[in-house]
Amino acid sequence: MSYSPVANTKLKGKSLVSESAILTVEASYRTDITFAANAIETDCHEHLLAPPKGIYCSGKLEACMVDGVNYYSSKAGQPSELITDINTVNTAVYSESGKCVIPLMYMKKRSIMVSNESFMPYRGLYIVKELVLNQIDKSRAYRKYSRDKFDCLAKHFLPNTDINELYGEILEDIYKPIEDEVNTFLGNSSWDMYFVKLLNTVLVLERGMDYRAYLWELENGEKWRSGKYSTPC
Repeated sequence: MSYSPVANTKLKGKSLVSESAILTVEASYRTDITFAANAIETDCHEHLLAPPKGIYCSGKLEACMVDGVNYYSSKAGQPSELITDINTVNTAVYSESGKCVIPLMYMKKRSIMVSNESFMPYRGLYIVKELVLNQIDKSRAYRKYSRDKFDCLAKHFLPNTDINELYGEILEDIYKPIEDEVNTFLGNSSWDMYFVKLLNTVLVLERGMDYRAYLWELENGEKWRSGKYSTPC
């Protein structure tokens, strides 16, 4: 069986400031991976771990409410009340810091927009992300060692699952179109740094600077800019 990722793949150049003042995003690749994620969930569901426990909202990948955290309801002119049963709440839901985690419009339609199960193929999305990270890791010249991809996937499967034996060919078949697209984006450079993230069902792959330049900048950048840098003998 052959699988193809959902269309809407884009390659584009950028110049954005990343989390580090040193790193900038020079180019990015993004694609919706819903098709591949759903295929993984369908074919591997028997041995996949359950998504994290919590309260999920339609259109959001991560749980809006998680165990071990207090949440509050708030009504105009009334103090907030600790939520003990979301089924009795008819207001927006707020975190301890006052951030709205579930808007009122969701709560008004909670029968179809709020659930204790993910609305998205949660495990499949993270497995695709893991496969992309492993693919990048194996292609980098500055990585002396890279983990086996099935070892990387183990955290998404039930303990003692022989992923390679049961699902190796299936996963490779599902992932192949995405692998080809990622290879095209990686190109011939094996020293660039890459960053991967999920925006709900969209996989975003960003290319940053050369790893050697990054290390040099960390060690010598400030001295160079202040005029205190001297060329090593």
